[in-house]
Amino acid sequence: MFFWSVQDFVMGLRGALLGHEYLVQIGILHRDISENNILLALIPGLIRGYITDFDMAIPYDMQSVQQSVNRQDSRVRLERMRHLYDRQSQPSDSLPPVGPFKAERTGTTPFMSINVLGRKGHTHYDDVESFLYVLVLFFMTYKHPLSIVDLRNAETQNYTQNVTKARRSHITDWPPLFQRWNGLPVDAAGSKLAFFTLDDHVLAFEGHVKHSWKNKDVALSIAYLLESCRDLFNSRPERRVSHKDFIDVLDEWLELYPVPPAGYNSCPAPGSGQQQPV
Repeated sequence: MFFWSVQDFVMGLRGALLGHEYLVQIGILHRDISENNILLALIPGLIRGYITDFDMAIPYDMQSVQQSVNRQDSRVRLERMRHLYDRQSQPSDSLPPVGPFKAERTGTTPFMSINVLGRKGHTHYDDVESFLYVLVLFFMTYKHPLSIVDLRNAETQNYTQNVTKARRSHITDWPPLFQRWNGLPVDAAGSKLAFFTLDDHVLAFEGHVKHSWKNKDVALSIAYLLESCRDLFNSRPERRVSHKDFIDVLDEWLELYPVPPAGYNSCPAPGSGQQQPV
């Protein structure tokens, strides 16, 4: 991803969330939220983030989903009881290879929600959870914005990457704990559950950010953003976070950290007076 600053990315994520909320309201579910499917705007002052790639999108009835989501736990328990009864009453060779909870798994593995990884269906809450993983993995994929010169060169190449060349200087590897998010679905789901419940993932994230991003103020602001988002998702049953609640957390962070430190803003656009856009 090409970005000017941490603030540029956060505003872009916010814009993409707003776009996703609108799509859900008009009856469209994207189902493949990932870093590659979020585009950042080139002009300061515009909505900063957009969603692309609708290959996995489907018609969606948000109202019916919200009406049924509160009954989900009891329904799952009932289905499990029926499944156990069926297993006891049928010959083993007559059972399907996958149990009754089989559902189409859609998305890009590192960004899939825990429920989608477990084939438990796909709602707008799962897409919102995917936005969180975009945020988390962004800060472990990159270690600084590209320079203004590099960004201008990228613009002349239509922001494409020559696969025969070495990866760009601002990209780094994920810590081992987070590399499991790109593994088998069962491993990715288990690691993401641990991310919400155990502190080792947070410590690995903060250590990686401190090492990669170098600047103390930048690293602290990123750590604060992670903690705020993690607390939000942990406060909701089954991590069912609304667009508004997620956007509110991003807005609070942008109010606390409106301007990046010197050396961490590569916006090429001229600002008004002495103020460089972010």
